[in-house]
Amino acid sequence: MGAAIDEAKRAAAVADYKQRKAKEPRTSVRSVAVDHGVGEASLKRWLWRERELGSVAPTKHKRRGPFPKLSEKDRDAVVAMVLAEPALRLYEVASRMSIQVGFNVSEATVRRALRSRSIGKRRLVREKRVKESAPEKTRYKSQHRRKPESSALRRAYPSDFTNAEWEIVGPLWEEEAVALPSDHSLRDVLNAIRYIGSAGCPWRFLPHDFPPFQTVYAWFERWARDGTQERVNVHLRRRLRRRAGREDTPSLLIIDSQSVKTREAGEGIGYDGGKKVKGRKRHIAVDTMGLPWLIAIHAASIPDRDGIDQVVPSDISTILPRLEVILADGGYQGRAERRTEERTGVPLKIARRRGDTTTGEWANLDGPPPSKPAGFQVIPQRWIVERSNSWFSRKRRLTTDFERTTRHSAAWYGCAIQSTMLTQLAG
Repeated sequence: MGAAIDEAKRAAAVADYKQRKAKEPRTSVRSVAVDHGVGEASLKRWLWRERELGSVAPTKHKRRGPFPKLSEKDRDAVVAMVLAEPALRLYEVASRMSIQVGFNVSEATVRRALRSRSIGKRRLVREKRVKESAPEKTRYKSQHRRKPESSALRRAYPSDFTNAEWEIVGPLWEEEAVALPSDHSLRDVLNAIRYIGSAGCPWRFLPHDFPPFQTVYAWFERWARDGTQERVNVHLRRRLRRRAGREDTPSLLIIDSQSVKTREAGEGIGYDGGKKVKGRKRHIAVDTMGLPWLIAIHAASIPDRDGIDQVVPSDISTILPRLEVILADGGYQGRAERRTEERTGVPLKIARRRGDTTTGEWANLDGPPPSKPAGFQVIPQRWIVERSNSWFSRKRRLTTDFERTTRHSAAWYGCAIQSTMLTQLAG
């Protein structure tokens, strides 16, 4: 066995990796390890020790007496910890105890301490579902109906802007657009785009009382390329938040992905083995009002824990200065948690449902097994992003991704977002 690498060389390798990672997020541990003449596994271990223990001091391999053991007080602390948070995993308990007692505590030590107190994993027993009375159905009222378009040329389609919606969004388009149509009305062009998004029909099927479909497509492509639509959506999001008594930017983002089928051709197409879908993933991050702030379209073959790097940029703290935490589901746990916090400085928190693991939860082995409520259970705050996906999936153009480019896919998603926000503002 070779001599242990001194602490100065370890600290230099760790500092170099952090500096390179901040400049180039794709920097690998292997490249930094080769440059410093150390092993890749060693550098990974030093990074873990720096993050968990705050030190990269070399480990003394020569044993001097028996290993320190957990005292009775420490074992009671382990029991209190797992009973307070039954969904904790062994390595999480071991890491917390290592920081608390000041020496390395293994998973086996934690398991023995729990067994000595008759604590082990118990599968949850489903409670019987209690039938509840059906809620009273609400009826549409006059303010929910669409006002007819006051135009002498044609009758209004259900997808057209109402007068109240156009008073809100019309000035924003005229202010933010780099270029506007000269031969046709801006409202007619945008109504045609909304018709395609709502009906889901091909461009050539656009009715003849709209401007020519070639003209409408050209403006759709131009606004998708120069970001006009996203700038308008930013104004609408902030206006909705101000009306609700909130700050302009959120402090919490909830992230999730949605896999959709695509046509046989195009970029960014892959196979999602979990959902059994060949196509693309729509990755969005919404605030507590369900308004998307970050959108990324990529191949469905990219797992969520890797796709988060595309939807959450490294400079997210500059874009959203009030952001404090990102909430995600179990598909992002593991390396995505650590990498996201190192890359952006914003912690990634995993929201778990009771009993969603196959190993059960920590409970007393001598008593009855813990129970979980019957039927579908909503995870607090996680349902918000699922609701947003259902909002925008009402647009038929989004039920299947017909676009050849991911930029057009994101543009159609932006159209659906804008339509939903206008409905809320003018409703």
